[in-house]
Amino acid sequence: MAKLIASVPMLVADPAVCAARRLPHFEDVDLDGDFFLDGPVTRRVAVLDFDEKTGDLHPGIPFVPPREGGREGRYQPDSTDPSSRQMQALGVFATVMKTILQFEDPEVLGREVRWAFDAPQLLIVPRAGELVNAFYQRESHSLQFFFFNDDEDRRVYTAASRDIVAHETAHALLDGIAPDLHHASTPQSLALHECVADMVALLSAFSSRTLSDGVLEETGGSISASTAFSELAEQFGGKRALRSLRNEKRLCDVPGTEPHRLSEVLSGALYAVVEALFNARKAMPPRRLLGGMTSQFRRILVRALDYLPPGEISFADYGRAIMASDQAAYPKDPMARETLSAELVKRGIVPKAAALAVKTNFKSRELAGVDLDTLVDSDWAAYEFANRNRAFLRIPRGIHFRVHPRLRALRSYRQKPGEDPQQVHEYLFKVSWDQTEPNRIGGRFAPKRQITVGTTLAVNAQTREVRALLTADHEQQAEWRDALLRTLAARHLLAIDAESEWMPGKPLGSTIRVEQMKGVMRVRGTARMLHVGRI
Repeated sequence: MAKLIASVPMLVADPAVCAARRLPHFEDVDLDGDFFLDGPVTRRVAVLDFDEKTGDLHPGIPFVPPREGGREGRYQPDSTDPSSRQMQALGVFATVMKTILQFEDPEVLGREVRWAFDAPQLLIVPRAGELVNAFYQRESHSLQFFFFNDDEDRRVYTAASRDIVAHETAHALLDGIAPDLHHASTPQSLALHECVADMVALLSAFSSRTLSDGVLEETGGSISASTAFSELAEQFGGKRALRSLRNEKRLCDVPGTEPHRLSEVLSGALYAVVEALFNARKAMPPRRLLGGMTSQFRRILVRALDYLPPGEISFADYGRAIMASDQAAYPKDPMARETLSAELVKRGIVPKAAALAVKTNFKSRELAGVDLDTLVDSDWAAYEFANRNRAFLRIPRGIHFRVHPRLRALRSYRQKPGEDPQQVHEYLFKVSWDQTEPNRIGGRFAPKRQITVGTTLAVNAQTREVRALLTADHEQQAEWRDALLRTLAARHLLAIDAESEWMPGKPLGSTIRVEQMKGVMRVRGTARMLHVGRI
């Protein structure tokens, strides 16, 4: 059955950015969907416009279906005033849906992302209340956007910022792709969440024809200056942007283990890749150049998330996943790989380029004679394969392991610009296990802690070649985990066993549950800290 199309107004940028650059607040986009209902509501997303004072649910925005024989419908708000609650609801909805569709496109993931919660729809609350924040919350299956008055007593709605909406949507998508990060205690695992969300906000800005045309005209076709591209959430940040993606920060420049600050080291490295890809093709018209670069960068950035090992990971692990993703997509164009490698070394993320080396597109004897479709469809066959190939998957002897749901993806590959896409079936096989390490945080906490680590195997189903085989290098991050957990304990954000998770005087949902049994500690829900105090 053919999908419907809805024409919906989408956010262009922060209202302050639009005002300063004399840009419209919205631009119409066409969204594909199985159905569209009043709300807006689709199979994947539902907007719940609760009244911030009474808690009552406002009536949904009516959807006008396409005329007979047509495919395009549209929503009909009461007012087209950009500051009205219905236009804000539509702007949020369109930005969330567009971000999801860009992730799942065959040119990117080539599969539907499963939410990390057991429900079909991601809920969106455009005006959740008065708070200087916005966040994704797994427990309530929702994206919640708040409002506040700034230093000049102007009302600021986080739902009115394209940067913030795309950022929070990316948190939900990444939680579906790599759900173990929700419980990670490695600071770089949590910072990866922030970095990816920031880069998705950047890609969303690049994708706005209205914003990109305005910025490119303002900069003379450059993305290297500090602009509405590289400066994240200008209005939310007040007198300066919340974060700058264009930076020279190194790991040694970031004190402590706070994920938002730590993320800037990796996002700076990735923005350097964006600049290199853009500047290498200066002969093209800037708008066309930006569109091609955006597609290429989104492809390698997001596909690398599928290649991430489950459990605790580091920036270096993600770097290796990007190397594998880029090698598969662009084997004859090493520019992105070379730039990223140099940046990660310069910023102290890896000691030398060799630490990022990955083997891709190779034949493996372990897959000889294996029926790949049975491996994907049968839990028993998957477990038997993993148990038989422990060394190949780096599963320690004598340890119990978990086989994750296997995934099929149908991805488009273009080896050269303008070339017709080649459709490639990829299968993803992930296995994880728990390991125990010393827990050097003292106090009431157990002397040992348990962490999850694992391996991802990606296979080209047609050629049976291994696209990627990656296992997390978790041992290098033990001291970072000690430091983060000590900080959280000192701030009284760790709630042991039966203690209330909603501790007096702490932001709602900010405490992290600690389970302790037989001298071993396990933390749950550390990703909650990603929405405390900062976006």
